[in-house]
Amino acid sequence: MKSLSAGLLFLCGLLSHCRGDLYFLSVPPSIELSKNGEAIDVGDVSHMISYMMGFSTHKITSWTGVKALDIFNRPKANLFINLHVPSPSDISVTEFKAKFIIKGSGGAAPSLEETNAAIYHASSEKKPVIVDFEQEQNVFNILSYNTGVLKDLPVTFFDMKDRLAKADSFIASLDPASCLNVTQETDVLLLGEIQTMKDILSRLQIDKSSVDDQVPDSYYFTISGVDALVKTYGEQSCQVKEALRLLEKFIPEFTASFNKLYDNQLLAEVNIAGEVKREFLQVRRTRSLMATADVAEVLEGFVEEPVMAEYAIYINIAIWITVAIALAVLGSSYFIWFMDPGRDSIIYRMTTQRMKLD
Repeated sequence: MKSLSAGLLFLCGLLSHCRGDLYFLSVPPSIELSKNGEAIDVGDVSHMISYMMGFSTHKITSWTGVKALDIFNRPKANLFINLHVPSPSDISVTEFKAKFIIKGSGGAAPSLEETNAAIYHASSEKKPVIVDFEQEQNVFNILSYNTGVLKDLPVTFFDMKDRLAKADSFIASLDPASCLNVTQETDVLLLGEIQTMKDILSRLQIDKSSVDDQVPDSYYFTISGVDALVKTYGEQSCQVKEALRLLEKFIPEFTASFNKLYDNQLLAEVNIAGEVKREFLQVRRTRSLMATADVAEVLEGFVEEPVMAEYAIYINIAIWITVAIALAVLGSSYFIWFMDPGRDSIIYRMTTQRMKLD
């Protein structure tokens, strides 16, 4: 009996680490989601977000999480936060619009390759903002397109330590008795991730020219510092517990600020995943680099290319011309059917045979 209970506990733990919890923290009024819908495959996340952003997708799924969608009023931007913690149950997300389970993730990071490519293809001439941020091997990588305001952000570990030491860093807002210490390398990794996200938001708020351009944008942030803390201090350590409390406060505030930046037209998700799987991250980063270098090569694999930015205009023209023609045909048919076939009608004159005159 004990062995059976132990096996069940092990199985439950294994399943909790092989799935992810996807929370929608911000949803524009034009989109209505099921509060707790069915699970979605990790490979379909990008298709789902592309669809909600108003783009066509080359893969059609039977997922029914979207109840209503206004294609004429699509979101201005998408914000995706990929958070790696020991278990999805370790962190509490209390304020969200909808929650879905990502099945088959196994720690894999969902890719927004299709979404980014669709945005680029539809709006490349207007230069959309596309950002992909991740810390890996003590390097704070920021892959970006059309983000001149993000230049000169700290990239190396030592640059980040100097940034955190400045008076305007968010470290000043931490409790002096906090377990997290900027002198410890592992702690700097998590604190640096948060600081980078805050700096990106701050620069966009100062220079809103790239935001107020009527072009959809895409942001992808990966927070993996908690995983490093677990491996260094242990899952029940003071540092890990303090980090989880910090993120529970930071993520809602960060999302709310982004939503305000985009006039409450932001689609925002946070994926609570398990420990970091570097092989999955490397695949995702490689694809992102390919998309940044040459988006046309990514688009060649699509069965159907995303729609153009003026798709709403074309749809309206096609719909109303069709309606006008249908009404014209219906009206003409009605009057012809009930027309009096008298001697003065055009039908009488066209069908009556004239007598030959000598």
